[in-house]
Amino acid sequence: MRSEIPTSDVIKQITISDQIVDHLLALISTQNLQPNDLLPSEAELARTFNVSRPAVREATNALVGQGIITKAAGKRPVVRALSQKPFANLVTHGLVTRQMSILEVLEARSGLEMVAAELAAERMTKEEVAALETVIVQLKKYAGNDAVFSLHDQHMHRLIVAASRNSLIKTMLDGISAAVKQSYEVGLGFVYQAGEWGKVLQLHLDIADAIVKRDGAAAKQAMNAHFVSAITRTRKYLLERSEMQIKPARKKK
Repeated sequence: MRSEIPTSDVIKQITISDQIVDHLLALISTQNLQPNDLLPSEAELARTFNVSRPAVREATNALVGQGIITKAAGKRPVVRALSQKPFANLVTHGLVTRQMSILEVLEARSGLEMVAAELAAERMTKEEVAALETVIVQLKKYAGNDAVFSLHDQHMHRLIVAASRNSLIKTMLDGISAAVKQSYEVGLGFVYQAGEWGKVLQLHLDIADAIVKRDGAAAKQAMNAHFVSAITRTRKYLLERSEMQIKPARKKK
């Protein structure tokens, strides 16, 4: 009787370029290469691995696409500084193809920014505290003006993320910046309609106050309250828009 081989046991073919990619990633790791450090040229890599230059080029192009290295004509590949572009492309693709939603972006942001607020309360410099206090003055001034308020709101969040000194959080949030902007437009548009500006402003004041007082737990809790409110408003907005789209048009008499 013939036995069936489980699909998980099927051997997958690994191309030469895939193997070169693995070797280059290992090289970067074992040699402790830093951003802007040089890798061997394509000719050197071809000789080292005893493979064709097109195979090496395919491998290095793959690493360029992943945001790991950069290349220029006639020059050796360079280790790239951390970039939000690959993640940004992923999020944009997810939104365009409706594999993820603005609501999901808000939910993901909430977790990242709660941690960022907690860290910022501990790590924010005096200069950054002064900048945060300046932003709060502007938020108070423009509460009710969704376009201008949104700009200062985004600035406040960027200040907090930068002050967290966490490069991974910053890179991920930078990567979804376009989606973040859209979430502001959706959320604040609903605030304007619902007349909840006082509540929204107070949520921002609570975050800033906790950070200035160096109270990480309170900053994290205040940021959570801010996103719970934003997510709730966005759900209402999306539900209303959905109902308007499916509501049948009235027949003319």
